[in-house]
Amino acid sequence: QGMTILREANEEAMRTALQEALEVDCKRGETWHLYQVEKGVGIEQIYPSVGASIKDPDRPLELKLQTIWGRVIGGTIHTSQEIWVTASGR
Repeated sequence: QGMTILREANEEAMRTALQEALEVDCKRGETWHLYQVEKGVGIEQIYPSVGASIKDPDRPLELKLQTIWGRVIGGTIHTSQEIWVTASGR
């Protein structure tokens, strides 16, 4: 339902972000599969920004994959549809 980027990895900021994440409920009208997943939090190190977004230059690099029937066909960088990455990674 959301993402929080912690610029400073101090304990208080992490505890606050975790608590806020665990209090989020599915929005009314969301698809049924979101209601089937147990609440939880995923923590991962983010890739640094490459300045690809004019609106949000500090946004970390993110590759959005496109799949058909569970098979990756390619992906795009979150800030641009101009770059297509094939399933082989090229």
